[in-house]
Amino acid sequence: MKKALRASEANKKVFEARRAEIEQKNAESKAAAEAIASKLSGTALNLVRQASQEGKLYGSVTVRDIAEAFKEAGHEIPKSQIVMTSAIKNTGEYTVRINLHAEVTVKVNVTITRL
Repeated sequence: MKKALRASEANKKVFEARRAEIEQKNAESKAAAEAIASKLSGTALNLVRQASQEGKLYGSVTVRDIAEAFKEAGHEIPKSQIVMTSAIKNTGEYTVRINLHAEVTVKVNVTITRL
C-alpha cells in the first residue's frame, strides 16, 4: 500500500476522498477505547507476591504480570497498551497508565502486598 505520495493535485484529491473514511475509523476506535476506559475507571488491582520483611520483592512485577492480573479481573488489555516507567520491585501502591488510544488514557491503581 502506498504510504507516502507526492503532493500533486491528483494525489490531494485521492486523499481528500479517503479523509472521511480515515476520520470515521479513528472516531470508531476512539469510541471503543472510551467504552473500555469507562469500564476500567475505578479498577484497582491487588497483587500478592513473596517479599522480604523490608518489602523488597523476590521477583519484580512487570507489564506481563499487570496484563495477567487484568485478564483474571475480566479485562483483555494487551501488554503493548500498559505503560510502566520501570519494573516494580517493592511492595506498596503504584499507578499504572494504560494507553487505549492516542487520545484515551486511563490510570489504574496497583497494590502489591506481601505473601
